[in-house]
Amino acid sequence: MKKRLIAILMIALLACSSLVACTVTPASNEPAKESEKEAEPEAEAEADEPEAEPEAAAEPEAEAGDDEITSDPIEFTWLHHLQEEGKQAWVQYCVDRFTEEHPNVTINIEILTADQYDTMVKTKAANGDAPMIFDASTTTFPEYVAAGYCADVTDVSDYADFPEDTLNQGVVDGKVYGVPLDVNAYCIFYNKDLFAELGLEVPTTNSELIAVCDKLVEAGVQPFSGGFAEQWCERIFVNNYADPATVMLNPKWYEEKMDGTSNFADDEAWKSAMETFASYKKYWGDDPFAVTWSDVQNDLATGKAAMTMNGSWIISGVASINPDFNMGAFPVPRTEDPADNKMIIKPGNNFCVFNSDDEELLKVAKAFFKFMCSKESAEFYAVSASGLTGAIVDVDAGPCINEINSYQGDAQYVQAGIVTLTSEYNSVYQDIMAQQTNQDEIDVQAWAEALDEGFAQIQ
Repeated sequence: MKKRLIAILMIALLACSSLVACTVTPASNEPAKESEKEAEPEAEAEADEPEAEPEAAAEPEAEAGDDEITSDPIEFTWLHHLQEEGKQAWVQYCVDRFTEEHPNVTINIEILTADQYDTMVKTKAANGDAPMIFDASTTTFPEYVAAGYCADVTDVSDYADFPEDTLNQGVVDGKVYGVPLDVNAYCIFYNKDLFAELGLEVPTTNSELIAVCDKLVEAGVQPFSGGFAEQWCERIFVNNYADPATVMLNPKWYEEKMDGTSNFADDEAWKSAMETFASYKKYWGDDPFAVTWSDVQNDLATGKAAMTMNGSWIISGVASINPDFNMGAFPVPRTEDPADNKMIIKPGNNFCVFNSDDEELLKVAKAFFKFMCSKESAEFYAVSASGLTGAIVDVDAGPCINEINSYQGDAQYVQAGIVTLTSEYNSVYQDIMAQQTNQDEIDVQAWAEALDEGFAQIQ
């Protein structure tokens, strides 16, 4: 991933308006029929039409995304699960900027928690009540494309600011059906001021991290806040140990688990990684399975906990609670070899346009999507959310992002284009993960055997 250059961007963050839930007229939101999906892309209209060439039979239609959209009142929904204040400010900014230019358009914002999100998108789509703008994880995106939920947005933009490996996450059969507008780092985020106060150095080995945790406990500070009441939070802890030991070395690791060519009980790399993960149980607090994602952010912001493992979206989440919080980031030291420390970088979810059979609604939604993919949108996101963007921008997103960006080359693992578990397998994986780890003692062999049994029932 290219390193973001540092410049100063002065943008007044717009205050988030109240988020309004709504539905869209069912008749206008059914997936397009197969014949409609194969329609040829519309050509882009130029601002100043040149004199037509003698052989031209007619002027081309405007590309979805420029100003030639309906002037009639039109309304649709953007359904998202972005909990952090900075990201919500970006959502509102996109909506406000577009509707200023197109006052006939009303874009309603509906927000859910991450654990509710995929189920609700599928339910709404099945009921003809789908949001026109939504996002999909690497698990659900292929399923949404196969179901016809995602519109072809290949010609909405040239996507010139997106690195190829990032953009390819949303490409199926040579067509763009989704765009990862953000990129996330997965690592340990920590309270730099607290570390300095206690004389703690950033650990580079597993034993050094254990020593840091022990010193924090002695000082009366909880080392990690987990948020395991929400399975996705625990999954990030697990992945921080498992992915560098498995998927980084074998990109087909998930596929092999699903097709049964390998299992968990005989996977020594995965089991070893989980033994290391389990060894930190005593540092997660009294009842990590009662702690929510919101609690995690508060635990860090108030100094109750010193660290967590999560995605880089936590930066703006904690800053919204404590603007003076001094956050740092470092890769998880999984072994005794500092060379094994890898900053894990993944493209975020693919943002998509619903494949409505209402041509005018679809055209307006694509026009809005074009702005979402613009450099202006990315620059606002970088500063507002203190985040990494899918598009390359030239802004200063803050010291913690700059710290993450300092990990380059061999110190970085960019996980893009990996086939992950399908929804069915992922649900089994996470349920068994929660069951096995919410025990007084974590038995990794029993965990592996339970996964093999659960996967075999699907196979």
